[in-house]
Amino acid sequence: MLAILLASGLLLAPARAEDLLLLGNSYTDFHQLDVLVAALFDEGQGRSHSARRLTAGGLTFTGHLERIEGGASGPGPAWAEELGAEPQAHGWVLLQEQSQIPGFPTTEATWVDSRAAAVGLDAAVAAHEAQTVFFLTWGRRQGDPDNASLYPDFETMQARLTDGYLAYVAATSTPTRPTWVAPVGQAFALAHEQTAAETGDALDPSGLFWGLYDSDGSHPSPAGSYLAACVIYATITGASPVGLDSRPAEVDADRAAQLQELARRTVFEETAALDYPWEAGDSGGGGTGDGGTADGGGADGGGGSTLTEEEGKGCAHRAGGAGGALAWAALAAVGGRRRATGGAPCRPGRDRRG
Repeated sequence: MLAILLASGLLLAPARAEDLLLLGNSYTDFHQLDVLVAALFDEGQGRSHSARRLTAGGLTFTGHLERIEGGASGPGPAWAEELGAEPQAHGWVLLQEQSQIPGFPTTEATWVDSRAAAVGLDAAVAAHEAQTVFFLTWGRRQGDPDNASLYPDFETMQARLTDGYLAYVAATSTPTRPTWVAPVGQAFALAHEQTAAETGDALDPSGLFWGLYDSDGSHPSPAGSYLAACVIYATITGASPVGLDSRPAEVDADRAAQLQELARRTVFEETAALDYPWEAGDSGGGGTGDGGTADGGGADGGGGSTLTEEEGKGCAHRAGGAGGALAWAALAAVGGRRRATGGAPCRPGRDRRG
């Protein structure tokens, strides 16, 4: 099927912004991110949009791909229905990996498998004439205690996760079909910087950054999910979310305005070196400037890493032209060299809930 589509040139068909599919785990599932995204698209673009999510707690790229390839009788018939052999109309497919894997050393088997699965997922998305957007989420608020040497704090974790997602983009982009990134983690990083500047402490419990997280310091609060939705909206459409009325009931108007402005700055100012779909004319937008919780895992294995069943990640974006593709390849190479450190292999956690 994929070979037929490639030969016919159907993979180059423009994406339809009206149709969004989100593949992830509890980071995507919390507060119904697909519903928040659809509401922003409906209001901001002035027409109805379809957005839906396929999630399970702790689900990885590898797990998503297995469900797609398993077919109707496999472990994930809904996945097979949406992205299997039968053609389905999709505009945009957002891919969110488990929260720790992208930042693992690139020599570890878990990371290697993740990269391979990212390539497989992108091929499935391309076969459905859709655009791939990697959903870069956030580092954990105070780092990852299960991997204290690898992720001692938010900033370090964010940087490593970003490197990993840049490598996914480099592995999946081609000159004729780029893949993209929604830099949600960069918006979290901007909130981190802003809170530190305003209060002197980025981890001030009354500050904007702290409030982006659920009580576990990993999953998003309603505000965190809304910020993610605003970044996704701006990434795909090229339109600012500032001034839109759509917001979760738990987020008041003043806080919503703050989050909209963070998203605007992230996409249109803070990530100027990154290319976006609307810059390449693929978005159909404006053009302005997991099912469940899971947070277990083992102790840190010396220089190695422990995988627990949550989701989340960093920030960044992809490039479309020849110069952009080279820049992204260079960035990914730098990140890969920095992260290809030794140590005990990563161990997938077993404390799964949802």
